[in-house]
Amino acid sequence: MSGVLFDGRWIRPGMTGIGQVAYRIVRALPKTETKVGVLLTRGSPYAGHFPGVRVHEVPVPLDAHPLTELFEQCVLPLFCRWHGYGSLVSFDTKVPLIRFGVKTFPYIHDLSVSRIPGSHNRKLSLLMRAHNRLAALTAERILTVSQAVAGQIRAGLGISAERIAVVHSADSCLHEWPSRRPPGVEARFFLAPSLTNPRKNLPRLLRAFGSSNARHSVQLVLTGDRAKIARDLFDAPVANVVNLGFVDEGELRFLYENAVALVYPSVEEGFGIPLLDAARFACPVLCSDLPVFRELMEDEASYFDPQDPASITAAMDRAAENPRPPDPRILRKFSWDRAARSVLEIATSA
Repeated sequence: MSGVLFDGRWIRPGMTGIGQVAYRIVRALPKTETKVGVLLTRGSPYAGHFPGVRVHEVPVPLDAHPLTELFEQCVLPLFCRWHGYGSLVSFDTKVPLIRFGVKTFPYIHDLSVSRIPGSHNRKLSLLMRAHNRLAALTAERILTVSQAVAGQIRAGLGISAERIAVVHSADSCLHEWPSRRPPGVEARFFLAPSLTNPRKNLPRLLRAFGSSNARHSVQLVLTGDRAKIARDLFDAPVANVVNLGFVDEGELRFLYENAVALVYPSVEEGFGIPLLDAARFACPVLCSDLPVFRELMEDEASYFDPQDPASITAAMDRAAENPRPPDPRILRKFSWDRAARSVLEIATSA
């Protein structure tokens, strides 16, 4: 069995960052004599997006518990053997305990479940921790998206450096979509996208914006989970804040093209696609002083302490008066074509 199967069930409407990574890597796979397939949920609107890749549609989505776990642990490795795939690439940490000779290559995007208390509910936290441990024990190699996370995996899961492969992601390719203004957005605004999880640090951002000198003339535009954003706004109401919820690619492009700055106050991240999206459109980047963000942006961002609202406020006020766009050459380090080639090479050479 020499083929490679990518478990692409994260590729779905409204996909999160993991889905974006899966979609872009499978779409960018180079032509090869190796048999390559992708697994999608039955009826996926993305089935025709991957020329040259064999598409397998299955009736088991990611969230049909416990059927999902039964499929991943028992059916998927046998499916690989039946169809001639000797390697399985998973875009999250899930790998089968009994592999039936199939080599597994799971992604670990971050270790927030272990490092950030409350970042996930209790049941999901236990499940994710178990998957991380299983991946550490059985995977051929672990794939991850940054050197920062690779160091955390070595320290937290006891995996040797030789078993970890860093494959940088890239930006969201929003330039492929026509720009479109979302409703309610005025001329000057800060952009805070992808607010879906407590580690995104929205309450401190709201306190910071409420103390900003710019708050009367500059909006704060938020995207992500509308209900979660609304709860934080209810707890700490702040004027001149726009909750857009999830937006489409054209609207997101407009926001990056026209924002005074991106504000990204996460307390923990594995990568940082929004930072690269901002660089694509010369949007100034204000972000947490995290090792992974330094790895990505080097000196092309303004860094603040995500635990200190006053530090975030100072960065916002400076950007409102004197914005500093990043050098677009920073993007040269990141390429989906290069990432796809690297993943395929890792999965076929082990």
